[in-house]
Amino acid sequence: MVSIRKSEASVDKRILDAAAACILAYGVERTTMTEIARRARVSRPTIYRRWPDIRWVIAELLTIRIAGVLETVP
Repeated sequence: MVSIRKSEASVDKRILDAAAACILAYGVERTTMTEIARRARVSRPTIYRRWPDIRWVIAELLTIRIAGVLETVP
């Protein structure tokens, strides 16, 4: 059985992956919570329970991506 924590992490990843796809497709200015939710196959309230607005979603995405790059620096 999948733990709740792993399930929540999976939803977070889907949302952040969807946000990245939206940013690539539409740019930061035209990315919406509605489109992120559609691509992640979750409701908008699911996203808003995790992040207060789209700026926080983008900030989290950037933080994770930058941290990943920094891990590769010797």
